[in-house]
Amino acid sequence: MRQPRTMMLMLGCGLAGLLLGFSRSAEGPVVVVDVVAAIEASDAWSQEETRLVDLAQRMQSEAEKLKDEITTIQNDLQSGILTPDSPERMRLEDQLLEKANAFRAMQRTMELRINSENARMLEQLHGLAQKAMASLSAERGWTVVLPSSASAVIVAVVDIEEVIGGLEQRADAERRLQARAAEIQAEGDAFQSRLAEAEQVMQAAEGSAAQREAIVAFKNLEFQYEGKMAYWNDILERERVKLWQSVFASLREEIRKISEARGWDVVVADDSSAEFFPSRDVPLEAQYKQFMRDRRILYAGQPVNATAIILDQMNRSWAAGSQGE
Repeated sequence: MRQPRTMMLMLGCGLAGLLLGFSRSAEGPVVVVDVVAAIEASDAWSQEETRLVDLAQRMQSEAEKLKDEITTIQNDLQSGILTPDSPERMRLEDQLLEKANAFRAMQRTMELRINSENARMLEQLHGLAQKAMASLSAERGWTVVLPSSASAVIVAVVDIEEVIGGLEQRADAERRLQARAAEIQAEGDAFQSRLAEAEQVMQAAEGSAAQREAIVAFKNLEFQYEGKMAYWNDILERERVKLWQSVFASLREEIRKISEARGWDVVVADDSSAEFFPSRDVPLEAQYKQFMRDRRILYAGQPVNATAIILDQMNRSWAAGSQGE
């Protein structure tokens, strides 16, 4: 069970070397890798290939022994010493047939075994390559790893803020949230009126026998108000989270549909116009370094601008769904 782990480490090192060979100058969120070349250059491939060659040689050695036995029998039969109807000749002919059948069966078995072992090796090494790429992606911040065969990768960019700003789905949800917030505000105002009345009663009862009862009533009402406000604020916050979860899920689904229909390979958020707004809590240099690290796009020649396409399609889908309700 230790061998696969060792192989993964060796494969990961080989894969990293190939990746760094073309991306050393600027690590970015999208990298390209020749998986086949990475596998074939790895120590794991070398070890497995050596094992397969050794297996093939051992099987071939067994086949050669059987072939030599067949050749010996054929030579005996062709020597002319044995008469056609002699028992020894009949025995050798039967033996020749048996060994010839065994040789053909051995060849078929050898071919199937080698093919099976080769397929198993490739499957195992491909799995290790995928794990190595996942590990390297997490370590180096790669968000997309493309095969080198993807020579004509179509990249689309989308301005997330522009899409969200123009979404009818978001606007409808925010109108509902605003209406709910107004209802909660009205309930809060009514509670505050009750609190003001209770406070007046408490002040009026000061120094009287009813003072203690008035204070208890005011404190209880104040406690209820604080609890309800916390509950209402929590409800609003949860509904806002649900809103953004729904918007983001719709955004990703529409991007998937449009990308499949239009042949886009990668869709990235366009942050090329992002501006730097420092805060006072963190050193300025550290903030700007983080700002640079967070950039998804450093340069884009003529990418497909998918913003308007995605926004239009999402609003169409939302309108169709609203009419169906």
